[in-house]
Amino acid sequence: MELSGFENEWEGLTSGEKTMFQKCVRIMLKKTFIVYDKGEEEKKEYFFISKHSDIFSRYLCPIGYDVLVDRDNKVIMLQNTVSAGESSKMQINRCNLSLADSIVLCVLFTIYSDRVRHGSLAESIIISITDLRFQFEKYKVQDRFEKKGELSETIKKLERYNLIEMNGKLGEADTKIKIFPSIQFALDANEFHLFAEQAEKRMFTKDLQSQDIDLENEDGEGFDDTDE
Repeated sequence: MELSGFENEWEGLTSGEKTMFQKCVRIMLKKTFIVYDKGEEEKKEYFFISKHSDIFSRYLCPIGYDVLVDRDNKVIMLQNTVSAGESSKMQINRCNLSLADSIVLCVLFTIYSDRVRHGSLAESIIISITDLRFQFEKYKVQDRFEKKGELSETIKKLERYNLIEMNGKLGEADTKIKIFPSIQFALDANEFHLFAEQAEKRMFTKDLQSQDIDLENEDGEGFDDTDE
């Protein structure tokens, strides 16, 4: 009996390579992303999958996945099989995010993009909790995260998918967040643009309200902008 492409390649792996293959498949199914810059184990996983990406894709294709290796950013990710038609594509490899999750993800993505655009050569971007809260204030969403619990849960969720890594605890001055390059592949472009538009409208509205208050304080009374 002739072996299939996957079976033939599988038989060509050593015992150690088979164990590593099984480990990497489980990690990808659980975390979606493998990031070279996270640690020594992740470096080994990255190089192994990069070397054997075809066999990983052949193995995962029947359940609707491709394995994408982005060597520029040193990120490996699962993505929906591109050979399937858009209408028949299963909604797999999707994580439902709460509003808080989406806000934090968009803010982190904005920070990452801005740092890269201004010449940061680091594979990952490291920020402080203060940097994150400054961005919350910039987009007028700081009230959403007055309680540490909601922000903590969101950070844990993003860590689970190898998008970020927090070193320290919320509330500690020296706590840092490492933003991995994988974040640029995790965010739907339409979702980000919607967030940016809503944030811009929110800032514009608050600026107008501030101007109205200033005018009222200066003149001693408000003004009526209704049509006569």
